[in-house]
Amino acid sequence: MSYDREKILARRLNDFLVNDLGTEDSDYYIKMDLQALLKLKTVLSDINNIVTMKLTLAFVDWLSEKLCWNEIEKSAVLKGIYSTKPNTNGFDLEANVGTIPIIAEVKCNIPVNGGDSYGAAQKAGILKDIISLLNGKSKSSMNSSRCLKFMVFAQLPEVMAATEKLISTRKDFEGIVSICSNETKLNNCDKIYVVFINM
Repeated sequence: MSYDREKILARRLNDFLVNDLGTEDSDYYIKMDLQALLKLKTVLSDINNIVTMKLTLAFVDWLSEKLCWNEIEKSAVLKGIYSTKPNTNGFDLEANVGTIPIIAEVKCNIPVNGGDSYGAAQKAGILKDIISLLNGKSKSSMNSSRCLKFMVFAQLPEVMAATEKLISTRKDFEGIVSICSNETKLNNCDKIYVVFINM
């Protein structure tokens, strides 16, 4: 049987709407005209921003517990997240509470083709973020050399495998990029801590 692009795309759209969203079983692909598809595309373009925000909020819960923030400190960090527009220049999280300021990049990458390796563009994006954490960003007021630095990923087996593989293949990351465990002490501004967060 030959590959039928339209049938596969239609099935994926219908399966998602019926199985994941619980809508009535129907052929939504055939019902949607170009205008409806474009409207859906616009709505879905915010999905990455939504996932990034949810992952960031879960990371703040984790960080607050690890660094023993009080409610005032945690509320200040959350207020900063909620008041920042999506795709704003700077780091995904900038927090100046507690004893050491914090910067973090939050990645919502899922390895390509369901595998355990990132694609070339995904790797480039992660490496760019690591360099930004080390060297700072011109659009950020945070002095990265004085901050605790974090790379945050979703706690999914394929994401963890791909991230660990990427880090282990980079000799220039030795002693700089470190995957957090429960015993990791968060006190070194010369390191980037990799954290996997369960949402």
